Amino acid sequence: MLGSWPPGAWRDVARSWKRTTIADPDAQAAVDLIKRAFGPGTVEVDRVYVGDITYLRTWEGWAYLATVIDLASRRVVGWAIADHMEASLACDALKMAIAARRPGPGFIMHTDRGAQYTSKDFRALLEAHHGVQSLSRKGQCLLTG
Repeated sequence: MLGSWPPGAWRDVARSWKRTTIADPDAQAAVDLIKRAFGPGTVEVDRVYVGDITYLRTWEGWAYLATVIDLASRRVVGWAIADHMEASLACDALKMAIAARRPGPGFIMHTDRGAQYTSKDFRALLEAHHGVQSLSRKGQCLLTG
């Protein structure tokens, strides 16, 4: 019941939102190889990963969690947590996924167009492990929808 909320509660809820996708206007373009084909049975295990960053409010401030999920099994195969949203956060999550699952050459890493995922470091890591980058279309904020 809306009337039972204390004064200012909705204002505090609105303030707790953080923007996590900040596109890099200078980033090299990549295509959307997935085209929202997220249904069960569409891909094999360890062939397509999806990644995203979310935020967690803690007593000490914000923490950022980057995850890598295998699209076929729906399992989290890599993750990293930090007090920043720099490219190293996304890279650490991908490194964990690669070390744990050892995907074959040509695996696809699908993410939003955030600066962390379009950074030179993230793209170099993908290239070093023979991965292919796929980026969601501009304005398509729900990756796993």
